[in-house]
Amino acid sequence: METRESIVIEIDLGPIRNAAGQEEDRHNGDLYCELLGKNLRGAWQRGRLAEDDAKACDAIPDLPGMRIGFDLKARRVRIFDPLKYDSNAERILKAITVSKQRAHQMTRQQKAAPVEDEVRDDLEPEELDQWLMWAWRQTEMQPTHARKLQGEYPEYVAKMVKADRRFTLVNVTSNKAPIILAEERAEMLKGVRAGAAPVVPAGKS
Repeated sequence: METRESIVIEIDLGPIRNAAGQEEDRHNGDLYCELLGKNLRGAWQRGRLAEDDAKACDAIPDLPGMRIGFDLKARRVRIFDPLKYDSNAERILKAITVSKQRAHQMTRQQKAAPVEDEVRDDLEPEELDQWLMWAWRQTEMQPTHARKLQGEYPEYVAKMVKADRRFTLVNVTSNKAPIILAEERAEMLKGVRAGAAPVVPAGKS
């Protein structure tokens, strides 16, 4: 499926630790997106299930996760479901419906029809930055919760994420009003985007 976006990511939950503390392969599940206030369906594969569960779900093909595309020039974000554009979507949904009683590891969203596109147009630069920072955290920080399918993040995004984390750590015990902290954070991020080094309050490192 071709897209016009410069960056596209797919929700696909990263490794989890087992009882022995060892990292296992990617797993099936959804990801909560605080910018949307809801869960996004993650990629689902039978091969990630225990053998008995995989046999019970043998009629269900592997499913892609929800995707998010970023058009940086248009300052546009599109949340979309690849199943909507799959020529085999009807067959896939039928298989899910037939098997849903046994497919207990399928989520509610995965049993439903493909999700309609959700578009955020004409975002303010700061709003687009929040989306890019969220996406960067999902694809670049361990454990990852998404895969980058195409494109590269602007260089400033990683710097903003790191500066934002430092700002949060520095202010974790602050007595400032939340609205003041939000304003300071916004100014700090704007400065990082413009190429300035983030200011750290005196006495902090």
